[in-house]
Amino acid sequence: MLKIGPAHLKSSLILSYEYLRLYVNAFAYQATLSRAVASSSIEIGRRGSWSSPFATVAMQPDARFIYEAFDAAKALLSTFSSYIDPVTCLRFMPLKYYLYIIYSAVFLYKVRPSLTHPLPSRLVG
Repeated sequence: MLKIGPAHLKSSLILSYEYLRLYVNAFAYQATLSRAVASSSIEIGRRGSWSSPFATVAMQPDARFIYEAFDAAKALLSTFSSYIDPVTCLRFMPLKYYLYIIYSAVFLYKVRPSLTHPLPSRLVG
C-alpha cells in the first residue's frame, strides 16, 4: 500500500480545493460568453457588422467570479508544479488530479485573451 505522508495529503487537498474554486467560478465565464454571443447576434442584425462580444472582462457583471476562477486556475497549476514531485508522487496520483490540471490549463488558455484585451477607445477618453 502507498504511504501518503502529510505533504502528499496536504497537496492533494489543496489541489481539490483549488479545482472546486475553479469549477464553481468558471460558470461565470461561460455565462458571460453566452450573453456576449446572444447580444452580438442581435447587434449584427441591427448594424450589419460584427463587433467584439465584450471589450474587457472587468466591465462584465460576473467579473469578480471570472477573476476568482482565473486565480484558482493559476493557484492549481502553481501548487501542482511546486509540491508534486514527478519522481515519487506523480505516477501514483489518481486520474482526477491530472484532469484538474488539464482543465485549469485549458481554462487559462481560453480566458487569458479576454483578460488582457484593451479597453475600447470610447471608454478610455
